[in-house]
Amino acid sequence: MADFPGAVYSPRTKANKPGVVYTAAKTTVGYAEDVSLLDAEVVAIENELGIDPKWDSASVAERLKGIRSLSDSDEDIINIKGGNVGIGTASPSAKLSLGSNINAQGLLIHEFGNFREGFGVLSGEFRQFWDSSGVMTFGTIGTGDGSTFTERMRITSDGNVGIGTASPSTPLTINTGNNKGLQLTYAAVGMASSDGFTIAHSSGDVYINQRENFDINFWTNNTAAMTIDNSQNVGIGTASPTTDFSVKEKAGISPIGGIMIKLTNKTGANSVAGQVVSPDTATDDAVILNAIGGVNPIGVFLESGISDGSEAWIVVSGIADVALDDNVAAVHGNWIGSGIAAGYASTGASPPAAPTHFEEIGHCIESVAAGGAGTHILARCVLHFN
Repeated sequence: MADFPGAVYSPRTKANKPGVVYTAAKTTVGYAEDVSLLDAEVVAIENELGIDPKWDSASVAERLKGIRSLSDSDEDIINIKGGNVGIGTASPSAKLSLGSNINAQGLLIHEFGNFREGFGVLSGEFRQFWDSSGVMTFGTIGTGDGSTFTERMRITSDGNVGIGTASPSTPLTINTGNNKGLQLTYAAVGMASSDGFTIAHSSGDVYINQRENFDINFWTNNTAAMTIDNSQNVGIGTASPTTDFSVKEKAGISPIGGIMIKLTNKTGANSVAGQVVSPDTATDDAVILNAIGGVNPIGVFLESGISDGSEAWIVVSGIADVALDDNVAAVHGNWIGSGIAAGYASTGASPPAAPTHFEEIGHCIESVAAGGAGTHILARCVLHFN
């Protein structure tokens, strides 16, 4: 085959015309040995690019905007349009588009035998994949050559995700410093570092923090199981606990350590905190004021203001503040029992003999001075009923 010219000639090819004689000194412009073979070679190449040697077609630069497959002269495999490059598409809408016919391994970043890393699409599912014996890492770089790559996250071959660790042993492992961890925020409430819900640790201790003025709820079997409200009340089986610890709002623990149940107030008036109550003989699950010298006291009201006919917390055991008779002082260690006024308690240094002994309510654990005539003080007592 003839050698190609060493420079760009104009015109690119010479046709052997009748009567034209090329000099032995080879001084003819564009001359090369065996010029007729040269013409055949060059014309064949230019035809492949779609250029007419008679200068009737587009330039080489124009034709390079669509590079065709050697096996299919009617289909461009690369298209350049408006600065966008399309492979497999004639209308690329991005700087690089692979068109609609991309498969599960549509773009390979690295390929060595069966070891492949890249991207693909299958049935509407976008895939990013890597060799099953390797890992995928995500990180940041501080220099243009990538030599300062700092790993931030990785996915191992078994699907474990590690943040801050190169050896995640669970589906998600997060390794952080003190007071750092996982934060969930809600845009309508706030998205600052002081907002939302966090799980963190410090010096080995774990902290679960609801930073907002809202509740924490725990569910099981798609049903609310426990609530910690924004007042730190804990409810099991209730989303609205009204005391420090409530079980279905029927049993609970008071802030000072009393064990309580809820019964209906049938005293005929609003409840008064500390008043002593007895079972109501006319209504189920209800209480009335303990009678003067009553022998059936079962507890004391936790709080005031619960209307007649409504459920009220009744402290039946543990510690409670008990309302004493008018102008009576409390002395720690003293016995308390049914008082001389309905709903109130008397006090003494030692319990009386039976049957008055059955009036017992408990024992004082603090001393409180009398409040004067017309005053019923509250004295902290440990309850135990005979």
